[in-house]
Amino acid sequence: MRFKGAFMTLSLLAWLAPHGTAATPSGNVEPEFRRAFELEDPDQKTELYQKIADREPDSAYGHFAKGWLAEVRQDTNDAVEEYTAALKIKPAFAEAFYMRGVLLYNQGFIEEAGGDLLRALDLNPRLAEAHNALGVILDQENRFEEAVHEYQKAITLRSRFAMAHYNLGVAYAHQGRDDLALQAFEKAVRIKPKLAVGYYNIGRIYYDRGELDQSAAAFTKAIEANPKMAIAHFGLAVVAEEADRKAEAIKHYQDYLDLAGDQPAPEVDQAIERLKALLGSFI
Repeated sequence: MRFKGAFMTLSLLAWLAPHGTAATPSGNVEPEFRRAFELEDPDQKTELYQKIADREPDSAYGHFAKGWLAEVRQDTNDAVEEYTAALKIKPAFAEAFYMRGVLLYNQGFIEEAGGDLLRALDLNPRLAEAHNALGVILDQENRFEEAVHEYQKAITLRSRFAMAHYNLGVAYAHQGRDDLALQAFEKAVRIKPKLAVGYYNIGRIYYDRGELDQSAAAFTKAIEANPKMAIAHFGLAVVAEEADRKAEAIKHYQDYLDLAGDQPAPEVDQAIERLKALLGSFI
């Protein structure tokens, strides 16, 4: 059975953790805002934003901080409202436009999200995260060359931006430029070794090339990075079946189905069909 799954993309929320240069806030909260915005550790970021929200709940930075805290508790609507409140106080707040744009995109408001991201870049052209997010929207609209351009801008601004390298790989893969896609995915996982989807997409490229051993190695790394990544087990099952390792294929199809649960996916039906066929061959 040939593996026909698509290359894996990610929701923008998956990398909603800014590291760029903040806009030019004023007032005594500026140093803490800058530190919080640039932090990579989500717990430290949340702690600092909580202090800002407690100290200045009604300032633009207080509303921004409360927006982040709402995201932490997965209250997307409240987060959008807080970023909007921040923008009413400080209309030139590029980071608030960026954060709101990402949330609007994930709510399905694509046009509004694009407007926010473009506004963020008008205000701060060096905001790498906004270039990356805009690239995702363009990629989803099949405007791959434009998406590549935005990802490359993000990488130029921040060379170790793992998600921009990853997204660049997805855009190249959508264009059929597999050599460039592989380079981008490999760069992403070097920067972020726990990026399971990066290993998964590397496995897909090697599988499509017929390099089954390297494909299996990449799918295995994906599972090591994220043991609950069901689709990587599916990939290993297909590779094992093509290599005539039936027992191994059965195990990975079973692991895939256990992890996938009731989620709707074409691979579920395929896994059930192949598992029945393989089990029948042992009877």
